[in-house]
Amino acid sequence: MRKVRFAELSESVRTFLDQVNRGEGLLVEDERGCARYGVIPYEEATMSEQEAAWQRIERLQKKAGLAMHVQGATESDVDQLLQEK
Repeated sequence: MRKVRFAELSESVRTFLDQVNRGEGLLVEDERGCARYGVIPYEEATMSEQEAAWQRIERLQKKAGLAMHVQGATESDVDQLLQEK
């Protein structure tokens, strides 16, 4: 995949891409309605969003660890199960 810096694009292309809303993508079709290009905007999470996500991950890790402890399971047991599938 080729990477291009936003600043390297022409002004008209940058203006067009700026119209793609956050959380949406852009699908470019040809005359027959066949998909030819897809554009997905990437947005970085704010610091508070990142911190909230880490807190949710930590809670999930604790919950999973407790459930594994109650069942007498280890990470090795989980790895083994995942490799069987």
